[in-house]
Amino acid sequence: MGEGDVSSTDSAAVMIQKRQRGIQTRKALMSIQESCKVPGVKTRDCAWVLLSTAINDRCPVKFFPCTNSDDCVAALQEAKNTRRPVAIQFSCADSHEFAGEGLENDQFQAAQLGAVSGAFLVRHLAPAYGATVLLHVNCQEADLPWLWGLLELDGCYYAERGEPMFSSFSVQIPSWKIHEYRTFFEKIKARGTPLHVSLVDEADPSVLQPLSDRLLAPTAYAPVETVAKVAVFSAKSYDVDWLRNANKVQGRPAKLFFHDLMLSEKTVHLAAGCFAVCTFVNDDVNATVVKALKKKGVKLVALRCAGFNNVDLDQVRDSGLKVCRVPAYSPDAVSEHAVALMLSLNRKIPQAWKKTQSGNFTLEGQLGFDMVGKRVGIVGTGKIGSIAARILKRGFGCEVVGYDKFKNP
Repeated sequence: MGEGDVSSTDSAAVMIQKRQRGIQTRKALMSIQESCKVPGVKTRDCAWVLLSTAINDRCPVKFFPCTNSDDCVAALQEAKNTRRPVAIQFSCADSHEFAGEGLENDQFQAAQLGAVSGAFLVRHLAPAYGATVLLHVNCQEADLPWLWGLLELDGCYYAERGEPMFSSFSVQIPSWKIHEYRTFFEKIKARGTPLHVSLVDEADPSVLQPLSDRLLAPTAYAPVETVAKVAVFSAKSYDVDWLRNANKVQGRPAKLFFHDLMLSEKTVHLAAGCFAVCTFVNDDVNATVVKALKKKGVKLVALRCAGFNNVDLDQVRDSGLKVCRVPAYSPDAVSEHAVALMLSLNRKIPQAWKKTQSGNFTLEGQLGFDMVGKRVGIVGTGKIGSIAARILKRGFGCEVVGYDKFKNP
């Protein structure tokens, strides 16, 4: 047998081995895919296959953030109606709301309890809905201690049941903290749980490769758009009525939580899990409050007033929050109200009202004077002052004299 024949034989043997390994891999994959068709919560191999298939098919698994049992049921109903797998997602803020904001959460204990309770609820309901479900944990950088405790609970479940409680994890972390949480990543890797890591800095993504052999790309999932939550502080009855009516006509209405309390260091916990807080003139948005809002996931401070002297703008800028305000109150409304007060004083309307309430309709002490031809002085000729001047001059025939430090063009 010649040298060329030996080489050809070796090549044929290698090709046969590759073909056999391919057949074994396909059989294993088919077995996993068949088990994926059985309703219930999927973990490890099934979770990885479902998410990997979603990437290849360019049909991401829909992720449903859940803050209560109704959200979980809605996701399960979606899976039942579409006959496609869904992922139910738990974040720290959402899990705290799931457990109830009345529970203390200083050590993330309420948020951990909420996530575990939600996971057990879904595990019991999914087979009844005939739904294939992934239980996903999404953790922001500020909530890493919550995730660490949650992983310990996941480990207890794994030791008892032989599978993880949760199907997959998504972690936002700076690259320099990866070594600090090395044990965390090793546990996830050992349990065969798919992992998505988002670096908050501009580090080389190659640092993620040692963390897991089941790293997920962002295209593996498609978060479902949810209703934005807004905590409205210092809310009076007229605020509630007006904001509710305005919210109804929006294309994507927000979920409003009204609090008659002012925003402060003692009440900032009420904003947990909200996208935005809506504040008024007496709310205290100091540096401590801003830091707390950042930790609780708030992204926007919306002022329903023009002034912003009660907001620590430097801390807002450092925390990456956004602030918006009312650019100006209606100058027509303010100027018209000012003229109404002038007429009320001139014609002694408050005194007349008191007299008529007691049945006194005499005119003594009730005489005013005509406004026409009177000289009126206006200090400040901005938007409000100039409109008031126009009303008095054109409407009442007054002679108007204005003063301002700045010339009004």
